[in-house]
Amino acid sequence: MPCKLKVKKGIRMDDKKYILGYDIGGTKIAISIADSLGKILDSDRIKTGEDSIPEQVMEDVKKITAKILQKVGLSLEDVRAAGIASPGPIDVPNGIMLPSPNMPNWKNVPIKKWLEEFLGVDVFFDNDANAGVLVEWFFGAGRGKKDVLYLTMSTGIGGGIISNGVLIQGHTGQAGEVGHNIIDINGPECGCGMKGCFEAFCGGNAVSKRLRKIVENNPNHPFLAIEGVDGNPENLSYPEIRKAAENGLPEAIRFWDETCMRLAQGIGICMMTLNPEVIILGTLALYSGDTLMVPLKKYIKRFAWPEMYENCEITKSELGKHIGELAGIAVALYGLRDR
Repeated sequence: MPCKLKVKKGIRMDDKKYILGYDIGGTKIAISIADSLGKILDSDRIKTGEDSIPEQVMEDVKKITAKILQKVGLSLEDVRAAGIASPGPIDVPNGIMLPSPNMPNWKNVPIKKWLEEFLGVDVFFDNDANAGVLVEWFFGAGRGKKDVLYLTMSTGIGGGIISNGVLIQGHTGQAGEVGHNIIDINGPECGCGMKGCFEAFCGGNAVSKRLRKIVENNPNHPFLAIEGVDGNPENLSYPEIRKAAENGLPEAIRFWDETCMRLAQGIGICMMTLNPEVIILGTLALYSGDTLMVPLKKYIKRFAWPEMYENCEITKSELGKHIGELAGIAVALYGLRDR
């Protein structure tokens, strides 16, 4: 369904030109086409996974891009620019996806160059968290704010930072990797290779691994009897443990409460470091609602000064499922505006 959104002044271009957006994730690539005012004309998705091969996926990307353009009656000549939102870590100046904890086969992938050669237009490149904060800043819960933090809260945890109205990218483009702040030196190993990362406690993949480890060699564990798990440890993830906690399973309540406390710890570090006006939480908060937000706001008081949390709104993404469609679009719009 088309998504009509109001964009900030100063990024409007020739209305006859269009923007392509590519949102790369651990399980999918979302491809979308929008006009210069931020209206999504059409979008589609390609499934990816831990075993996906980038060169093969790129061929599918080309086919879906052509399909989308044909569907809306456009050609590549109508495209002004494209934007890529990629999982970190990435090499922004050279447009390269570096080895990713959640996409093991995607090592030093020159995705920007590949798309530029295929599309023949300017391609702008940034990480998914920076793209997320740009989407919310242009179109969503960050509109009108000068200091915004967005946390992806999905397969992993990434941070996008707007400070005094400027996207913070850092010296090598790696700013905002808050998911890899160490919150417990004795904590579980993270996909990045370090131990005790924020993401290792609260990221989607990490939570699934922790849950599977709990039931390992214990076929009678209550987690395996949760509806939807049906005795298979591979079915244990955030949604199942959340529903079990909501339904009163004591073991699930304890696990969920600990996870919310760790989430507050990680967010508290960000709050104390950045002093943002608003912190916007992505997928996890979107689907968990008050089951997450109530304990999070209770625990945040343990990890930040009152001057920080009393002057910072913690809220859910306003764009919901549209954030993936708009991620690459927002990267391109910011790139064109910045230029």
